[in-house]
Amino acid sequence: MKVFLPEENNHSSISDRGIVTVFEDKNKTLWVGTLNGLNKFDRTNEAFKTFSYNPSDSNSINNDQIQCIYEDKIGRFWVVQVKDKLIDPKNEVFSRYYFKEGRFKITKHINI
Repeated sequence: MKVFLPEENNHSSISDRGIVTVFEDKNKTLWVGTLNGLNKFDRTNEAFKTFSYNPSDSNSINNDQIQCIYEDKIGRFWVVQVKDKLIDPKNEVFSRYYFKEGRFKITKHINI
């Protein structure tokens, strides 16, 4: 077993020790949701790509506290935060979803 820890000034390290959820998608990509961002693990290089909230970047995820990662029956990949998002893991494109009156709608696609 190998332990991965966040390292200051290392952008390929995991974003936080506070791991909330771990998910392997249908393409065998490992995703780690932490209290400080979403991490995509590159098994070949043993490195992480982190997706973090940036208030000055409207294309960033909208919250760093990841609660759940899930892939539904039709292949949509959900990253649940305070506000839900749908991610296309192949193209790394986020869509924000907001629930209103029992229904949800896409408000914007976000390329990352």
